[in-house]
Amino acid sequence: CFTQSLLLPLLLRSSFASQDSMPAQIPDEIKPGFDGLGFTKYQNVFGVNILATEGVDDDSMLHAAKIMASYLDNDNDGVVDDEAVRNKLYKKHASLVIFKDQEEADETFPPPLMNLKGWMSMLNLVLAGTVDSIQDLYDSEIHPNSKSLDAFSHEVGDTDSFDATLEETLHLITHVGVSEVYKDDFGEGMYAHAAGRGGAESKMNFMIDKLNGDCGFGYYNNYKDPSSGECTGFYAYDDPTCDYQCIQTEGLYWALTSLLGAQNYTTRMDGIQNEWLLAQPRDMRRNASDLVDLLEDNDKFAWLPRKLPDGNYPLNQLPAAQVNEIKDLAIYIVVAAALGIALCIGCCVWCCRHRAWLHREHTEDEKEKIVQMKSRRTLNASSSNIGMSLPSDRKLTRVSSAYTRSSQTSTAGGSSSPSKRVSSSKRHSRMSRQSNTPPEHLTPPPPPSKIDEKTALRMMQLEDENKLLRMQVQSHNELFAQLEEDEDLEEMDEDVPAPLNSRPSETIN
Repeated sequence: CFTQSLLLPLLLRSSFASQDSMPAQIPDEIKPGFDGLGFTKYQNVFGVNILATEGVDDDSMLHAAKIMASYLDNDNDGVVDDEAVRNKLYKKHASLVIFKDQEEADETFPPPLMNLKGWMSMLNLVLAGTVDSIQDLYDSEIHPNSKSLDAFSHEVGDTDSFDATLEETLHLITHVGVSEVYKDDFGEGMYAHAAGRGGAESKMNFMIDKLNGDCGFGYYNNYKDPSSGECTGFYAYDDPTCDYQCIQTEGLYWALTSLLGAQNYTTRMDGIQNEWLLAQPRDMRRNASDLVDLLEDNDKFAWLPRKLPDGNYPLNQLPAAQVNEIKDLAIYIVVAAALGIALCIGCCVWCCRHRAWLHREHTEDEKEKIVQMKSRRTLNASSSNIGMSLPSDRKLTRVSSAYTRSSQTSTAGGSSSPSKRVSSSKRHSRMSRQSNTPPEHLTPPPPPSKIDEKTALRMMQLEDENKLLRMQVQSHNELFAQLEEDEDLEEMDEDVPAPLNSRPSETIN
């Protein structure tokens, strides 16, 4: 008997561990998103990640896992009630992160400046689209023995603390999953809504807006305490950081948990009346009947719980953990950014060190461009002069044809006048003498006093081009003189009278 009394606690502890299982290490699939942020414990509930830091009590973490499982599998049969909501939570990497207290949370998000691994994990969360799918919870606000978990059995004098696990787990489910799957009924409205009432887009939006009456919200700087009698609403929230979507998430939590019996004890109702006045189910049915009808339509919306989670869900019947991998993309982005920065720095250093050399090369290039420009001007001027002294192609063709005819006529009819031939020869000799004298612009410039190798080579090329150009000018002038002489011969042959035997016979009277 004494031995049994010693072994009984160990047996009970072993039974508890086998039923609930102790938190595991963070799986490798999601480490890129949470490594370096201080999380050491992990639990998977229907694909939803639950992570906790080392300072969080194991029992607190397991309690949070039970509440999450009970919301998703409200009849405790081991099968999730709404597969569509579960798939959305899984696809968006929905994660409940538990810290010891708010101070630890503030030190983790964002991570310290020197925590490179933490910043890379945050970057991976952003790339995976998971940042908006994370809900935090503090160990200091988890109360597994709270009366709030015992629906409809509260005593008027209960003063224990409310278990915030009921709130934060429901926030994660409705914000990440339900609002996306059932947008027309439970959509949270426009994210950018910052003034007025234009953000409503679902049935729930209009119902919760109606519960606010004219009490306003801290986000719009028009908040009034609903219990003060200064406004006509039943719901208001003074947090200036809670935007329209946040207001809808909070309103759905208040309405659903009140209807399930989590808020209806005296100390709780007194503590929340500056925000919510419908803590008892009868008050909900009397003042928000349309919202009650929506929240009790379990046939249409399978995710809606029929009973309040009490923290007694058997975790051993959960299916095998399904972990949605978070890819490690941050390392590639960081490496690419580092290479880009290094390349820019290297280019800047190279440019600074070779600035003088680049300037000198630029100066020589400019000199080369000036030499080429002068050469081009010289060639253009020479071409224009040649165009003035030479006939057009059409005239050359005509003169050549005339020369052919003249040669045939000369052979048949004799020679031309010696006087015109002499004048033509004089004109030819005069043009030849003129052509032998090169134009002034073709005369090469005197060499500069100091010439580098490139400039000297270019000047030699220009001199060769000028010689060739002078030879072409002389050749063209000689050809033009010959063509003009042949044209004069043709004109002389036309003036010579025809032979007598070639004249037509005349009739003599």
